[in-house]
Amino acid sequence: MVLLPSVSVPAEASGSETRIDRGSPMLLLLPRWRWKLRTSLRKPSCPRPFRAPKPPSFSSSAAAAACEFPSGGGSTMEHHRLAEEALGSSMLGSSETDRRWTLLPFSGVLETGSPAFVKSRFSVLEKCHVLASCGRVKELRITLQLLVAEEGYHSVSSICDSLNHFGGLEHNSLVWDVLVNVYARCGMAHEARFVLARMNHQGIKASIITYNSLMCSLRNTDTVWDIYGEIQAQGLPCSSYMHNILINHLCKQGRLSDAVSFFQDKRGRGELTPCVAIFNTLIAGSCSHGSVSISKSFISMLIKCGHSPDKYTYNTLIHGLCLEGSLEEALVLFEDMENKGVGNDIVTYSILIKGFFTHRMMNVVWKVIKMMLMEGLCPDFVTYRILIVGHLQSGNIEEGLRLKKEIFAKGFQLDIVTYSILLNTLCERGLLNEVEQLLHEIQHFGLDLDLVAYSSLIHCYCRLGEAGRALQVFRLMCTKGIMPNSFNHLSVLLAVCKKGMMSEARCYLESLVLSGQQVDVILYNAVMDGYVKAVDFQGALSLYGEMIKSGIFPTIVTFNSLIDGFCRSGKLTDAKALFSTIELQGLIPNTVTYTTLMDAYSAVGNIDGIIELFDEMVDKLVMPNVVTYSVVMKALCKVGRLEKALHILRDMHSKGIRADQITYNTLIQGFCEAKNIGMALHLHDEMLKYLHPTPVTYNLLIKGLCTSHNLLVAETLVDSLLEKGFRLERFAYNTVIQAQCIMGNPWNAIVLFDKMMKAGIDVTLKDYAAVINRLCKKRRMKFVKIVLNMMLHAGIFPDRILFVTMIEAFCKENDLLSMSMLQSKVITSGLASN
Repeated sequence: MVLLPSVSVPAEASGSETRIDRGSPMLLLLPRWRWKLRTSLRKPSCPRPFRAPKPPSFSSSAAAAACEFPSGGGSTMEHHRLAEEALGSSMLGSSETDRRWTLLPFSGVLETGSPAFVKSRFSVLEKCHVLASCGRVKELRITLQLLVAEEGYHSVSSICDSLNHFGGLEHNSLVWDVLVNVYARCGMAHEARFVLARMNHQGIKASIITYNSLMCSLRNTDTVWDIYGEIQAQGLPCSSYMHNILINHLCKQGRLSDAVSFFQDKRGRGELTPCVAIFNTLIAGSCSHGSVSISKSFISMLIKCGHSPDKYTYNTLIHGLCLEGSLEEALVLFEDMENKGVGNDIVTYSILIKGFFTHRMMNVVWKVIKMMLMEGLCPDFVTYRILIVGHLQSGNIEEGLRLKKEIFAKGFQLDIVTYSILLNTLCERGLLNEVEQLLHEIQHFGLDLDLVAYSSLIHCYCRLGEAGRALQVFRLMCTKGIMPNSFNHLSVLLAVCKKGMMSEARCYLESLVLSGQQVDVILYNAVMDGYVKAVDFQGALSLYGEMIKSGIFPTIVTFNSLIDGFCRSGKLTDAKALFSTIELQGLIPNTVTYTTLMDAYSAVGNIDGIIELFDEMVDKLVMPNVVTYSVVMKALCKVGRLEKALHILRDMHSKGIRADQITYNTLIQGFCEAKNIGMALHLHDEMLKYLHPTPVTYNLLIKGLCTSHNLLVAETLVDSLLEKGFRLERFAYNTVIQAQCIMGNPWNAIVLFDKMMKAGIDVTLKDYAAVINRLCKKRRMKFVKIVLNMMLHAGIFPDRILFVTMIEAFCKENDLLSMSMLQSKVITSGLASN
């Protein structure tokens, strides 16, 4: 958070005011009134020329709402009565006449211009002059605040007209001055300037305190300088407080150099006495604009002037250091703050926590929080939110949810931004039940998801394949009046198409068109690609026709989808014809276009067509990618042109394109099928320099070794991989096991079968049957019994086909005892009933 210097009225400005008792009901009314007045009555702070307009109409309900008073005379009179009691009780020592004037009753809220209303306003203004004559400035200000709240901001002209009738009284100028101050303090700078213009017109000078309040309430820096010019023209003394206001305005407008120049100019003329507040303003301004080095120079200057940095100075500079990433220096300053006895508070710790969190240094965040707790400080909402988000981002969802419960117990409530992060994290983990619970919780607290939250939820559902839920969220979003954007539409369409729900995707797209929403070519391309992948090429062509009729021009992505559709349908001639029309449309074929056609040619063995397209691609400076090279190499390996495929691999490396696992697996498969195991193993070793082989890699190598009768090498490779903790697939185990059975090594097969089970592979009846069938063919019945016992021990029973195979094998060996035992086990398992 950006910390800016707080502006407060100097002590001498309010020293003469009487303190209202804390138990007074007036203190209960004022904060609510000020809040409502700021939000309901604030108007743009542009100056108005002096004029005397007709008093506008006044609404009693609007005035009551502005002050949070219920409309209606009786209720307002009760508030006036409480205010009068508070004012009367505070005016100790006043004469009976003063007290009588003070306790004059307010009349009810009536229409402006009516005799009763004017009488009520005159009574209040009359009382204000009595308070001014007694020096009761605070009570005077409260009375005028109530008057302004009751009559509304449109009444500034009529109030000034009424106040003109008291021009002959001695303290009339003070009432005018306080009226300007009241409007300024309530953020009604436009009205304050109107009153000030009336004062200038009548020759009444405002006090410097009033000018300060007015300058604080203004947002337009040029207007502030106009007021400053008026002050100088009137010869009023300018305090450090006023200079601080001017410097603060310049800093907020991003005019840091002007602020520094003003500071140096006034200081050089002796018109400005540097104080901690002014230095804090300059430090905050430079930090907020990323000039931390300038802030450090101001601290040095502050110390040379005989001042000591306060807590605000340290917090501001620590915040600036955290923003620019100088976290170590921020910690040093934090320690210096403690050593100088300034003392750290929750604000200091929150700045550090947020700084380290922003730079993803959660390990330091935990340490800072532990330090904060040791100081006896309780985390605030910002700290809790950082903790929750930090746990979620580090994957510790359970702790994040626990902190969510703790923050509720502390009386805090999460905002929709934090809920959005929670929803996104839970969706990423696939915890849909927790997502539903969180949505109910958001609804329970009366929070509404915003566009970002809805978008995140739709995207997460789509990513998890929950197209139906994504559509539900989309419809709910529309009923809430939140218009989805193109990103939302694309997420829903991609999810629906991925599920193969093409009729729903088409209806969705058509509903967007009928509702007048903007549908671009990206959405059409998504649905067309869905049709192609769903093998509904006619649907894709139909949608393409609708898109052209709508006046939407196709892109190269559109043509790529259509070419892919022709290729999948086996219509290579049509695909080539469409390819030749791309440049006529003003488009250029890209890598995907060429690769799609080459892959289709590879499927039919058209090597010459692939080479021709590849050469054309290179000539037109279309850079092939790793997929393109893999397609070409796959085609070359199919026809046995392995040396040419190797040349393509070297060409890839020379152009700085790194081959992926698919590329190497394609070449390894080609050399294994060509019985060139040595080259396949060499490619595997080369692959290890750049990549991690996949299970498919070892499936290919093990199969190649087994088919070339290199069982010893295959077993060595399997044992080596198991020792390294590599998880082999079932295919690799079964390949070696079957090869051992074929080669007459049944015991090795059984040992490897046991390793497969211990590795956690889910062994099925099909795996047992493959081994038993091989052993039966080799008439190794002793090992058949061992594998059968392993199968029965695992709770898997033979089916009818396997049972007949074993019975026949035992019959050929004339092993009647084993037949009888097998039959009894089968009867026990219940297979005999089938």
